[in-house]
Amino acid sequence: MQWMNVSTERIDWSDRRFSFRSPGSLPPENTNKDTACLGEWTEPVILCPGEKEDQWTLVDGHAQAFAARRVGKESLSAFCLEGMEANPRRCLLIAYQRSLLRGALTLLEKASFLACLRKTGGVSEKEILDTWMTRLGLPASYSVLERLLCLEIWPDALRREIESGDINPSVLLNLADLPAEQATPLVHFLSRYRWTHSRQKEIVRLVSDMAKIQNRSLNDICSEAEDEGKKAPEGASMAQKAEIVRRYLMQQRYPHIRRAIDNYQDLTRMLSLPPNIQLQEPPDFEGEIFRLQISFKSRKELEEALRKVQGIVDLPPLDAILKLT
Repeated sequence: MQWMNVSTERIDWSDRRFSFRSPGSLPPENTNKDTACLGEWTEPVILCPGEKEDQWTLVDGHAQAFAARRVGKESLSAFCLEGMEANPRRCLLIAYQRSLLRGALTLLEKASFLACLRKTGGVSEKEILDTWMTRLGLPASYSVLERLLCLEIWPDALRREIESGDINPSVLLNLADLPAEQATPLVHFLSRYRWTHSRQKEIVRLVSDMAKIQNRSLNDICSEAEDEGKKAPEGASMAQKAEIVRRYLMQQRYPHIRRAIDNYQDLTRMLSLPPNIQLQEPPDFEGEIFRLQISFKSRKELEEALRKVQGIVDLPPLDAILKLT
């Protein structure tokens, strides 16, 4: 390995054999962000001989190298690997070790790294399963490997959205069974509403079930649910809209819940509860516990509310409400 200044014209920018970090890790084409990126970078990039004559290939430091190129730098400070050091497998391991210094790999980055191991490093599928899947914290399963390799070929734009949307890795593995064009509406959907990881599993299950049962596309179901979210009251937060969308999907998937909600609304109107007394149903009518909330600002208001509550205890609509669960 030797240190030298390398002209940016001698770097083969199209050669991505050792690039497995997320597309989002490369700064966008914005001079200010590029300059900031360079300001944070103090170490030379690492290069190896390229596949084209008199050209170098980036092994490590891709984000900084691309930023330097865009702001017009004519040369890069680099450690250049030569001879046995430049063996593709060794270069890939160097890139991997250097990347770990900057943080753990995401699931998409692990997928890209495994693809690089197989294609660039010449690593056998058996070694990947026996050694690298475990080293990357993944199940040593052929089906998981196949799904990961499917994710690796998804378009960069979709991969960026997955990274920015914080999509549950287990959900992502399930989506890998779908072609990219079918997975795209679900990725958009999950990214937009920012559900928790556990909620994401529920949403994907609901949408997938509806697509099978109703013989409809994932895109149609997601679009229809988004239209429902747009009906949220003015000023509603994204979390409130997300819950409206989730409840809509739940009611569409399980019609008995929709019927229970319609009956519940009719029956509660028959109770004639004042605004300061609210009867709350179990979430999605999946439990048996109802809650009664009373708001008051004086002893008199509390006494009146309690009398009202006592008056509805024996009413038939209350019995019917309790039988809805």
